[in-house]
Amino acid sequence: MEGLLAAPLVLVHVPYQIAVPATTIMLSLLPFLLMAGVAWRRGQSWLAALALLVPLALPVRYAILTGIPRGFVPGVALAIVPCLLLFRNPDPNPASVGKRRWRDRWELRYFLIGLLMTIALTLNPNCTLLVIGALVYLIGTQWRHMALWIFTSLGAVVGALHPLGIFLFYYVFHDDYRFHHRDTIYAWTMDDFNVFFHDMKLPLGDFVPLGLTHFPTDWVMASLFTGVLLYLLACRRWVAVAAALSAIGLTLLSFAYDRLHVGRETVYYSYSRMYLAVPVLWVWLLMLAAPALSPVPKGSLRQWLSRGLLAVLFCASIMAARQKAGMLESEVDDAKMNIQAVQLIDVAQTQERARQVQSAAAAEHAPFALLVGNDKGLDYLLPLFTDCQTLYPHYERRTWRLHEESMPRYHRILILDRTLF
Repeated sequence: MEGLLAAPLVLVHVPYQIAVPATTIMLSLLPFLLMAGVAWRRGQSWLAALALLVPLALPVRYAILTGIPRGFVPGVALAIVPCLLLFRNPDPNPASVGKRRWRDRWELRYFLIGLLMTIALTLNPNCTLLVIGALVYLIGTQWRHMALWIFTSLGAVVGALHPLGIFLFYYVFHDDYRFHHRDTIYAWTMDDFNVFFHDMKLPLGDFVPLGLTHFPTDWVMASLFTGVLLYLLACRRWVAVAAALSAIGLTLLSFAYDRLHVGRETVYYSYSRMYLAVPVLWVWLLMLAAPALSPVPKGSLRQWLSRGLLAVLFCASIMAARQKAGMLESEVDDAKMNIQAVQLIDVAQTQERARQVQSAAAAEHAPFALLVGNDKGLDYLLPLFTDCQTLYPHYERRTWRLHEESMPRYHRILILDRTLF
C-alpha cells in the first residue's frame, strides 16, 4: 500500500528511499491529524492540540517503527475514517431525510463504515482494536435504526470483495505464487498470555510517553486507560465505556495468540507492530467523552481555561521535541546495532554498486543478474537502479520471477557475489 501511494512521488523523481518512508510517515500521522481536525470543528480545541501532541510525546522508537514501509500502518490509517464518521447523531425524524445533504445522510455513513472497516482489516488486522471499539459504540448508540443493519452490512459485503479477490488470486488461480505456504497453525495459550502480561514492555513498550519510560509499562498503560475510563464514567457515557472495555479486553485477550509472539525486540520487527492502534484508540476514546461545544464566548471563563490548557500543551510539545532531538542520535545508533531479522543497506554504496553492475551488464550484453550468497537486498534494488532483471534463487520472494525464468531465454547472464565487489 505504501508503495502504491508513493508512486506519484516517484513519478516526479523523488528518490525511492525518500518517497516510500515519507508516505509511510504521513500514513502513521494521518489518524492524529484527522482526529485533531474533527475535534477542532466540534469546538474541542484542547483535544485537537492533545491529538497532535500524542505522536510527538511518544518515544523515538515509535517514530522509527511507524516510518518503516512494511505495511504496519495502512490498516490503522484507514480504520480511523469510519471511527470518525460516528461523530454525529442520526436525525430521528424520517420526514427530514429528503432535506439533508448527501454527506449528512446516515445511510451513506453506515455504508462507508462497513466498507472501510472491512478494507482496513484486510490491509492489516492490527487495527482490530480500534474497529471493535467503534463497532460496539456504533451498535450501542444506534441499534434501533434499521438503516444501520442494512447499509453497514451492505458496505461490509462490498468491502469483502477485496479480501475475496486476494483469496481467489493467490489461493485459487495462482496458488504457486505464495512463497510462504504456511503449515503452522497458531494457537491461543495461557503460556503466551503470561509472557506478554508479565512483561508488557514487549508489546506496548513503544507507546510509553516520554518522561514515563522509567516506570513499568503495565503501570503506565493501566494509568492512561484507567484515566480515560474514569473520564467516560464521570461524563456518563455508558456506551463509550463499553467500547473502551471491549477494546481493552481484546488487547489483553490477544496476548494469548501465538502469532503475535512472532517478532523481535529490534524496532524493525517489533512486537509493538501489531498494537499500533493503541495510542490512536486512547485519543479516540477521549473524543467519545467530550461533547461537541458551541463557540466559546469572548472573555468567558471557558475561553481563558481553553487558552491556558492550549498554552500548557504547547509548552509540553516544545519540551517533547527538544527531548526527542537529544535522544535521536543514540536511538538511531541503537537501531543500527540491533538489526535482527533485517538487512541494512547503505543507499550511496548500493547506488555505486548498481552503477558497476550496469556497466558490466552493458559491456557483456547481459540483461539478467543471478545473485548468490547472502545479498537478497540487491535482488530487489538493482531493478530500480539498472536495466537488469534479477533473481535470488535461494530466497526469491517474487515467485512470479521464478515462473518467468523457468525456461532459458538469455544467451549471457551476470553472476553476482557480494564477496567479489
